[in-house]
Amino acid sequence: MFAYQHNEVTSLKEKLGITDFQQQLTRAFADDTLCTSLLAGSSPATFNIPSGGATTASPASITLTMGAAPASIPVSTVPSAPILATAGGAISLVSTTLVAAAPQPFQLTNIVGSSNGTTGTFTANFQVNIDETKLVRALKPPATMIFLQTSGGVTGTQTITGCSGATKPRNEPRNVGTNISNLMNYHNGCTGCPFGPVPMLTCVAACNRFCLYGLGFSGGTIVECDSSTSNAVCICTP
Repeated sequence: MFAYQHNEVTSLKEKLGITDFQQQLTRAFADDTLCTSLLAGSSPATFNIPSGGATTASPASITLTMGAAPASIPVSTVPSAPILATAGGAISLVSTTLVAAAPQPFQLTNIVGSSNGTTGTFTANFQVNIDETKLVRALKPPATMIFLQTSGGVTGTQTITGCSGATKPRNEPRNVGTNISNLMNYHNGCTGCPFGPVPMLTCVAACNRFCLYGLGFSGGTIVECDSSTSNAVCICTP
């Protein structure tokens, strides 16, 4: 009986702790400079586009090795900033059993997007894996959505050149630069620029779904599209 109650209390602490860490992770990656320094610094991370494209049906996923990402994530880029997560270290003051996996706890998962042959725009989840051997019950790893800017061809290796957090204040519109082929994941009728009346409507619908279901805004619309690159400006509205 005592062991059961102890496990239940520990499990509750783990749930509370991971919820708190999730909020801290999202706040940290809302700072674009932190996101960029982690993934596009002196040793930028790379990933490969799957043969069928990085779509919602076939997203890319990579584990960030210690050479491609730091062993620790700070809460900001301030030199004296405290550490948010480190490989093999506790990530919560609420629960001592919440420990980041070692030696490689950091992953980019659900990478979706495309490259125009020179530059690319992708969405991904920055995920922190937990040492499951220490948990009472399995928990979903905490993650936060981010935008990635890359250099690379239509297929093959993409090198991350920039990063921004997907979470912004909801009282401000969000300018999302993306490729039309990325919006096709939200409406297959959106095939490219320039727009005719019907394709325009389908691309606006795709942008709206991208903002609504992908980013949690109330909706969105396309305000500009470059016909030479098929890069669209999708404005998400609060």
